[in-house]
Amino acid sequence: MKLLIGRAMRVEIKGIDSFMRSIDTWVGRVEKGVAEAAMGLAHEAFDQILENAPQNSGDFVANTKVSKGTINPSFTPFALNAKVNQYSQGSSPAQAYAKSRASWAPGKLGEAVFIHSTAQHDEPYSWKIESGQIKLRPVNAGASHIYERAYRHTQHKYRNIYKNEMAALMKAGL
Repeated sequence: MKLLIGRAMRVEIKGIDSFMRSIDTWVGRVEKGVAEAAMGLAHEAFDQILENAPQNSGDFVANTKVSKGTINPSFTPFALNAKVNQYSQGSSPAQAYAKSRASWAPGKLGEAVFIHSTAQHDEPYSWKIESGQIKLRPVNAGASHIYERAYRHTQHKYRNIYKNEMAALMKAGL
């Protein structure tokens, strides 16, 4: 193309509507993929919390929830529990119960995802477990600060997200 100074030149662009639709479609796919990957990161942290959290009655793990936009404050005593000192770190019944209640439907891009336990009895012991203010039984040794450790694990595992990692996260977030 020659640029002629002092001469007006008319440029006609054809197919701009089609081009804009294809851009909108691409942006929609990217937003959906990123939202799914974000849920995949939350799923990784959730699994770490369930696997490594201390257990006694199972209430702390069983009441670990995933919610979008806001925290779900409800507390349900663990239905399978009949006595204390029944479970230990890594026990599966409370994990299975929490997993059965978790919703992994992707939210909107930028929507907050909360992973939290609402376990309580005579005190809000979820916070006390996290902050290391409760003496744990030997079978649960080292299981405090579980949310902090799950965050660090997920951050380390996914410090670089390439095509394969993105695909795995998107699949896990579904």
